[in-house]
Amino acid sequence: GNPFTHIKGKSTLAEKIVSNREEAVYLYRDHLRDLYKKDEKVRNILWALSEKHRKGQDINLVCWCAGPTGVTSQDQPWVCHGQILADAIEKLSQLPSGKT
Repeated sequence: GNPFTHIKGKSTLAEKIVSNREEAVYLYRDHLRDLYKKDEKVRNILWALSEKHRKGQDINLVCWCAGPTGVTSQDQPWVCHGQILADAIEKLSQLPSGKT
């Protein structure tokens, strides 16, 4: 999960409260990069998912933060840490097979 949240006064597992949703998501992107560099288990999971994506297999990422419709009142997708994961998987799937 995302260790950053913009929700104040509500019980959450997030470790740090930030000013808004976008900040929480973009900080998560940096957090995921750090995890990828430091944590072999995270690296292995992301590579396994990227290999599935490369082979055309479906990957289902589930997120609760996007709300019931997944879009804002302006019909735009919510910014979400799930999208950060999807982007990372997509980028890794474009690299040659093997871990870097």
